[in-house]
Amino acid sequence: MTASPVRPPLSTRTRALAVLACLAPAAFALTRFASAWRSGGDVGAPLVLAAAAGVVWVLCVLLPRGRALVGELASVLFAYVGFVVLGLAAVAAFVLAGADVGGPLVTALGSALALGSLAAYVHGLETALGATLRRTVIVGLNLLALVALDVGVRVLVLPSKSHNNLFIVHDPQLGWKLRPGASLEHTNELFTARETINSLGFRTAERPFEKPAGTKRIVVVGDSHSEAYTVDDGETWLVLLERELSRDGPVEVISLGVGGYSNDQELLAYLHYGRRFAPDLVILQTCANDPEFNVLDHYWRGKKPVFERHGDLLFLTGVPVPDVRSSGIFSRESMQLSGLAMLAETIARQAAIRRDVEVTVDSAEAWRVTELLVRDLAALVRADGAVLAGFDVSTKNVEEHRRFREIFARQGVPSLDVDAIYVDEWKSYFHEGHWNEKGQRAAALAPEVRALLLRGPASAIEATVREAR
Repeated sequence: MTASPVRPPLSTRTRALAVLACLAPAAFALTRFASAWRSGGDVGAPLVLAAAAGVVWVLCVLLPRGRALVGELASVLFAYVGFVVLGLAAVAAFVLAGADVGGPLVTALGSALALGSLAAYVHGLETALGATLRRTVIVGLNLLALVALDVGVRVLVLPSKSHNNLFIVHDPQLGWKLRPGASLEHTNELFTARETINSLGFRTAERPFEKPAGTKRIVVVGDSHSEAYTVDDGETWLVLLERELSRDGPVEVISLGVGGYSNDQELLAYLHYGRRFAPDLVILQTCANDPEFNVLDHYWRGKKPVFERHGDLLFLTGVPVPDVRSSGIFSRESMQLSGLAMLAETIARQAAIRRDVEVTVDSAEAWRVTELLVRDLAALVRADGAVLAGFDVSTKNVEEHRRFREIFARQGVPSLDVDAIYVDEWKSYFHEGHWNEKGQRAAALAPEVRALLLRGPASAIEATVREAR
């Protein structure tokens, strides 16, 4: 027979920690109940039952026999399991809780396991100092190796992953956005760019919705051309535009451009975010592939909302957008902190995303929906007291470029002249179909944008209508 491990008696300090570990779930339940009660929230039957069970549990644990039972159970756990296993179990519970698996119950369990691990560690120091210190060193070395691996993944592996894997996350209203709070470097054979995302999920500076007095604001809605992920944060055409316009007075340029957006998502981005910044000017940046995706409910980046046309009216469908981008394993915070977590997430989610979007669409219908989207965005912007301007980047797609400019003219939307920026060999302005540093500088059409800021909404619209005629 195998001899049972010797179980040294628990000290008063260790026993107190073990009791606290047992009380942690009850304390968690009572705290949630008290918080909901004070805030006037919905105190439903589950919370009441959890709080009642917590009270009963506290009374049982604090009774002499309860404390004795806790001591016996803790003694067995410390002898057979130890602080390392309890600590790993606590980490696993917190990871699951961060991924919304198990809800508050798993969080409470994680707290109990963490306190139990601490109690086991203190007990080990008191009864087997040498063995406990050896285990501590081994755990510490493993943690250092894990941290080194995590840093290596972030520095050497993640930068070579696709922009879609690094930065795009699910959003129930827009289909996807950029990863809030991310600041990562993306590199390939043509360029290396540092991209920083704000807390809303856009590549733009953190700014309050309330506009400072005396400041002019420009909101840009667009796709990857406005996200400008082929250059560093300080080299995008929007940052350069703000820098140039600010010579005349305080101007803020706010970018809501996200790779893969079509005009429907751009309208929704303005509706949910852009108008809250109280802009003076809104720039709609369009691209040749917008019309076809304006009538599709998916893209290779994932599912998206879509507007159905009924006569001259558009009806939004497909929201909330189902999440096919996230595995649900890792929380946002863990992916911001850990390169390993982000790498595992990018691998886990790829099987769920439909990359095949070779769907034939009715071109005439796609263009009808596109014009109605521009019409409705223009109406929203004008109702907010601002000017809408169009900025189509499809210069090389001659037919699409012409049609977008005609739509802008019919809808009374001033059109920025992107054609004039190319004075050298066209390819010298681009990386992978997007502007490089030279292209970004050329695209910052400060004189034209300045003219629109100086004119009131009515005069800008009337001038465009006259030009169209």
